[in-house]
Amino acid sequence: MRIVSLHPNELVRLTAEYMCSRLLAALDGKRNVFLLLSAGSWVKIYSSMVPILPTLDMSKLTFGLVDERYVPKGYVDSNEQQISESELIRKFVDQGATFIPTIQDSQIDPATIVELIDSLYKQILSKKVHFILTLGLGSDGHTAGILPSSTSNVFSSRFNDDKLFVYYQTVPEETLNPHRKRFTISPSCIQKADEVIIFAAGAEKKPIIDHLFYSSEPAHSFPAGILRTISDKVTIYTDKE
Repeated sequence: MRIVSLHPNELVRLTAEYMCSRLLAALDGKRNVFLLLSAGSWVKIYSSMVPILPTLDMSKLTFGLVDERYVPKGYVDSNEQQISESELIRKFVDQGATFIPTIQDSQIDPATIVELIDSLYKQILSKKVHFILTLGLGSDGHTAGILPSSTSNVFSSRFNDDKLFVYYQTVPEETLNPHRKRFTISPSCIQKADEVIIFAAGAEKKPIIDHLFYSSEPAHSFPAGILRTISDKVTIYTDKE
């Protein structure tokens, strides 16, 4: 893993510039590009990307979400809605990219959504694509929508190796996170990435980054540990103390 530690005043701008450079380099290659976006702290990065992304053909780009809360489309807590407010989705689509929304219709049940998105992601990744993920690190050790589980058996049942995209519901005893019904990419999906760019700013993220490097805690209690299996593909942008 590579850590880029920057002054807080420069962190958002330079992360946005790096993200743009990696996306443009991928689009300049011979393969199609598959990009999955996290929300949360990344939204301010996307807002900074929009004015510096040049106008170019993005027809080789297909993009979607790393995870989503099970809420109505357009709801304030929807990751898609938050990213949309940065204007990045519109920017990509206006330049020819294909967007895969997670919550496509409030009448569609979670099982049907998972079947559709999992099938689409598998179809895309079965071809020669350059796969980029933007991820965060939660103070509880989660990444994407992969929250800690009470036991390894519960974790395994939620994140079946055959699935790239899943839906599950946690219980209050497992997490303080208020969004307990969620869609997310799986550990198997993360392990297929060609590049993972992590944004982790704030004093509360320092112990999590240290844990990522120096702990061997199992995935069910520290899901971000999944990233150790692809450490050569991970770049972490964080702030200097």
